[in-house]
This record gives sequence, C-alpha cells and structure tokens, in this order.
Amino acid sequence: MATPGTGAFTLSAIVWQCRSSTGLPYTLRVNNVPAVQPLVPTPPLTTQALNLPLGQVLRFSMPLAQGDLVGLGLTTTGPLSANASIAGVVAIGTPGGGSGPFAVNSPPAFVNTGGDAVVTLRSTSVVLERARGPVTLAVQRPVPPTVALNTVRTGTLSPQGWASVRVDVPAAGRYLLRVAATTPAPYDLAATVWAPSSPVPGYAGEFSSTVSSSAVAVEGLGALAAGSYTVSVRHPGNTPVDIGYRVSLVDLDAPVALAVNGSALGGTLDTAGERDYASFNATGGQAYTLRVTPAFAGTLRVHKLNPNGDWTNRSDFLALAGTPRALAAGVETVLSFTVPDDATFGSGSYIVEIVGEADATGSYSLRLQSP
Repeated sequence: MATPGTGAFTLSAIVWQCRSSTGLPYTLRVNNVPAVQPLVPTPPLTTQALNLPLGQVLRFSMPLAQGDLVGLGLTTTGPLSANASIAGVVAIGTPGGGSGPFAVNSPPAFVNTGGDAVVTLRSTSVVLERARGPVTLAVQRPVPPTVALNTVRTGTLSPQGWASVRVDVPAAGRYLLRVAATTPAPYDLAATVWAPSSPVPGYAGEFSSTVSSSAVAVEGLGALAAGSYTVSVRHPGNTPVDIGYRVSLVDLDAPVALAVNGSALGGTLDTAGERDYASFNATGGQAYTLRVTPAFAGTLRVHKLNPNGDWTNRSDFLALAGTPRALAAGVETVLSFTVPDDATFGSGSYIVEIVGEADATGSYSLRLQSP
C-alpha cells in the first residue's frame, strides 16, 4: 500500500480466525520507497544480488531499444516468494510453495517502445519465511550477432535458457524457420522470428517452430517483408539437461513452371532445409505421371494450390492421393495419379514440392507426362 500523503498515520495489525487464547506473534515493517537505481547493462546477462527485506519494493532502470528481446530471471537460496517485472513487457515469479532454492527464467519478450525501462522487484508472500531473503535478479538482453540468410547457427542451451541472432531479409517472400536438436532425447526447443517493430500489444513474433522428442514438430512458415529480423531459440525447461541446437531462416523460392509433356526440369537444393517448388496446370479427371530423380534422399509432395495463393501450404485436404512419397538418392520415383474432378480438386494450379531429408542437398530432375 502507499500512503495518501505526508503526516502522522496509524498502523494496525489484525489477526483473524485465531484459536489461541493468548494471540499470535507477528512482524510489522514499514518501508520507504527507495529511488529508482540505474542497472548498468552488461550484455548478454546483467545480474544484481540483493537481500530483499520484508514487504520491500525495489526498482531499477535500464535502457532498452525498440525491437530488443529481453528476459528476466530470479534465483533464490531459500523459499523466498518474489516477483520481477517490466511493465507491459515481461513478468516472472518464483513458486508460491516449496522450500527452495528456486531458479526461474522467462522466455524472451519483445520491447515495443524503446527508452529507460523500470524493472520492479518485490516479495509476494505474507508468510514471514517466504517474504524476505536473498535473491539474484537477472536481466537477459543479448546483442545478437548477424548471420546470413540460409546459414545454420549452432549452440547449447541450459534449461530455460535462450539465444538469438539477427538475420537480414533482402526481399519480401516466404520463409521457413528450422530448428533441430543436436543432442539425444529427451529434448524440447522453440524458435521464433521477430520483426524489428510491431504495433501489436503483447506481440509474440511473426511465426514459430518447435521440436520435441515427445510431441509432433511444428514448422514455422510465413511471409516476411524485407528488413532485419531477430531469430530466437529457447530451451523451455521441460527436461533438466542441456540441449544442443541448430537454427536457421531459409528462403523459399516461388514455384518454377513445369510443362506437361515438356522437357525435364532440373533443379538443385543447395542449402540445408531448402524446399523447391514447381507448378503445373491440371485438368480435373485427367491422368498424369510425374518422374523424379534426386541425388539425395527426401520427400515428394503434390497438392493443389491453396486458395489463398500460398504455395508452401501443405493442407492435407489439398494433397493428392499417394503423397507424400519417399525419394531415394539416385533412384527414379514414378508417381501416377488422376486429378479428382470434384469441388476440392478439379482443374487448376498444382504444386510439386521437393525437400531433402534432414540437411540433404543436391540436384534433381522432374518430368511430367500425360496421355
């Protein structure tokens, strides 16, 4: 609570539901409001060791720039129940139960408005042994290195840890965010692409990818305008071991026209994670044969172009029967199909997708025939 002004005030302590005839002991402390203290940034991690008094609220200022990613952490030696926050950006708290010690770290949060931010730290318990004690406040604000588009970045993360890189996108287009674990199961990783600015309160990034040894992976695909983006990768802390990672942002070229009964179309996957696309116009009820010979192991998919024009969309309801189909290095794969003449498929534009297995690269050829 805050007093409404200056002068003399009366404080009272009330104990309710007391079954003791002699009452209960209590501790009453009156705190002043300390001035906001500057917190000098020491990227990537700024820490401040403190002994938090009963009921005290401490505030620190730190310069943040628009588009920064920032995280907070709290480490205690005992059962202290505390909360740290940057208003409108990020908040984190230690557990409300348990004997400690505690170590909690927030995911990266986006800074929408630059300037001097105030980091507030307070105890959050009315139980004496949980309402005061030693705590280390941490502010994670790395200066991300710049890496080239289609470049794989590797590293290792401890539980609840995260890292980031900057990637310059030269032109508007569609992009794929790839993340993979380089250590054996169990593992969980989450990656996100962040724009340099956003008018959206609580902005959570452009798109994200996740990979887990215990769940289906989620691929991050989306449209990006030209600009400088930040890519973060995080260990959510679901497993207690360090996890190695590989992360990259890959550009996806627009489909190349594939002529029916025309010459073979040659292409190359020259970047790990790249996907190549070709498009052809098909007639509902017509039979086709697609021949693919890759120099790598991978997967072939054929689907009708999504109504929204997104050629990267793999919606199951638009996939042709018999796909996806595995590709073997140096072996011709023959896919024969008839385009259903119905409301879902019928005449229109169709997409052929070629993707390498894991980080496979190499050349391939495509030929489409129809009687």
